[in-house]
Amino acid sequence: MRCLIVPALAIGIWSQPVPQGLGQPEKCVAQTDRPAKAEDAAKTKKPQNPPTNKAALTPPAGNQNEGANQQQSDQELKTAEDQKNQEIAIERKLVTYTKWLVVVGAIQFAALVGQAVVFFFTLRTISHQTKLQGIALRQWVDIEKWRATPSWKEDGTIMLNVQFHVINPTNLPFTLIAVLTEIGDQRNGINRKNLIPPKKGYPVVTPIKITEEQRLKWEQDKIPFPVSIIARYEDVLEKVRDQPFNGWIMCSQTNGVIFIPPYGGGQYIAEADIDN
Repeated sequence: MRCLIVPALAIGIWSQPVPQGLGQPEKCVAQTDRPAKAEDAAKTKKPQNPPTNKAALTPPAGNQNEGANQQQSDQELKTAEDQKNQEIAIERKLVTYTKWLVVVGAIQFAALVGQAVVFFFTLRTISHQTKLQGIALRQWVDIEKWRATPSWKEDGTIMLNVQFHVINPTNLPFTLIAVLTEIGDQRNGINRKNLIPPKKGYPVVTPIKITEEQRLKWEQDKIPFPVSIIARYEDVLEKVRDQPFNGWIMCSQTNGVIFIPPYGGGQYIAEADIDN
């Protein structure tokens, strides 16, 4: 009986299911537990980025050179563009400055033209005033106080001494340099300087040789003679002037000497003075 029980127990134990993991090697248990641990680790841990392949990300050496060249080219283009913009800005400033310079130049030119016009009229006014002052200081000569007196020389020659005065009718003195006289066909002259005060005169005598018949005519009627006189003087402006007198003189004992200019009475200025 005891022999039957032992085999029965053995068969019963053998027929019972063996729990998972029992009776198997430890190695097999470890292999069956890995998936669960991996799943638990995936649940508990954050997902990590997959490792990057540095070799794959690093471009080849040729690509690196092309990128550097492209970057340098872009930098050069940017620099050139900036420089061009600066040049354009400078040119604009130069254009603006040039416009202002043109405006200032036009204003200065207008001012110069105005100054020239003012200077012209000022010079004209000064010239006119100078002429007026010259006219105020202008001096001339007159001849007055004519008379004639006969005289006899030892040899019996009869002389008619014609006398006149060179007069200074102005309000300023002048210097009489010379007086050249031609009466008829006889000439006479003085060549010495004499200061003639204002309203004063200097006497000049010219002897004329006449015949007895002319002397009798002088006593009874009159004797005509052509006369030419040139008075040279230096005026107050230190300018030497010649003033001519031409005409006829009528000499008589009764009426004295009458000077008759060819163009009537008045003062006559030399042609040289008219040209000046």
